[in-house]
Amino acid sequence: MKRNLVISLTVLVLLVTLVFMPNAYAAENIPVASNKFVNDFANVINDDTEASMLARAEALLNRYNEGVQVMVVTVESLNGESIESYALRMYNTYGIGKKDVNIGVMILVSVNDRKTRVATGAGTEEIITNKEATEFAKIGNDFFRRGEFGAGLEAIQIAVIDELNYEMQKDTNATIEASSESVITSNDYDQEVQKDSGGLWINLFCVATVGIFVSLYIYAQFRSIQDKLYAEADRRYDAENNARHWEAEYHRLEEELEENKKKYAFAVKYVDKELDKKIDRKVAEIFDGDVRRIMESKYDSNDYSSVSALMQKCENLLEQYKKLTDAQKKQVTLLGAFKDFIAKLSKEESALKVKILEEEMSDAVKRRASYSSLRSIRNRYLDLSSSEKAVFDAALYSNFNVLYNRKESDYEYHNRRTSSYSDTVDDNSWSYSDSGDGGCSDGGGGSSDW
Repeated sequence: MKRNLVISLTVLVLLVTLVFMPNAYAAENIPVASNKFVNDFANVINDDTEASMLARAEALLNRYNEGVQVMVVTVESLNGESIESYALRMYNTYGIGKKDVNIGVMILVSVNDRKTRVATGAGTEEIITNKEATEFAKIGNDFFRRGEFGAGLEAIQIAVIDELNYEMQKDTNATIEASSESVITSNDYDQEVQKDSGGLWINLFCVATVGIFVSLYIYAQFRSIQDKLYAEADRRYDAENNARHWEAEYHRLEEELEENKKKYAFAVKYVDKELDKKIDRKVAEIFDGDVRRIMESKYDSNDYSSVSALMQKCENLLEQYKKLTDAQKKQVTLLGAFKDFIAKLSKEESALKVKILEEEMSDAVKRRASYSSLRSIRNRYLDLSSSEKAVFDAALYSNFNVLYNRKESDYEYHNRRTSSYSDTVDDNSWSYSDSGDGGCSDGGGGSSDW
């Protein structure tokens, strides 16, 4: 009986440890937050940007009676842990979002790991989906690559707050559903580990061992799929998403400005000017980003279709530049380099165009092509620009032109002879003599090389 009592007490201690161990692990390596809005543990945000983000997040919290909270956090490293797991522990440790509402968002950046996570609370999943959270996280990528962490985090915060305002104002009579606690809902964790209440050591050991191996396998598969999804999302990401967010930000700022005009009429002109400057600067940055992506794109300089497709993209982007305002054009920094790139690409396109036409013309001369084929090639030559004709093989075109004139004369001669039978002549059904003696059958005739 004493032995059974010892075993029972041991099992009870293990169960208590398993119950309380996750809470102890959740707070491990999580720094203490200094406030509810911005915690720059990596020290990468300047004071002005931090003050701006603090004011914006506090205004959002007060607007909805402390029911909506957005926190920005930076850390130097995740210490080998995945950003999803780290964000989950940090979110629950800080308890972001009001307990009975649980509408909260945490924007986490790990500087050394070069990773960003937008984590949402249980009450936020109908407002910001996982897909939208991923798109928000990637808004700051271009800023982070240049080391502008403050600007990148502020851009993400603005987009998230704008989305929260937009969704929550669509239905003013909607009631925010209460939530019992602040937790993160994520597709990254499909099920919790079920704890065995058995009383034997051997069963606990076996279950723990199998659970560890299964968890490691699932985690490895999840990370592999996640990396592929992130890579695909980055590939598809372009300036269109940035434009949508900045357009929404522009409308939000306009509304906010109208509300403050009555209180701060003396500052309206200054605010308008600063707002326009900010918008112009952001539009110019987006255009420069598009230019940089095109100039850094890989293409086959020996493939005419590849060069022509890239040239079309450049022309489309130049059309977008023409639509910018004068102030926005002044903010663009890569226009000169872009024009040089287009000039270089245009020369490559012209050279390939001339080369392809020379090859086709040479082949037509060698095989004595039909009159219709020669006429098509000659028309394409006539469509060349003066600079392209200047570098064209003059001797080749001279030989081609002699053959073309002969074929044209023979074609007109046979067209007159057969006009009584048909108004249409298929010149491919005839074989012509280069000696000038008229038509002959497919089995005879004269030929010469020239």
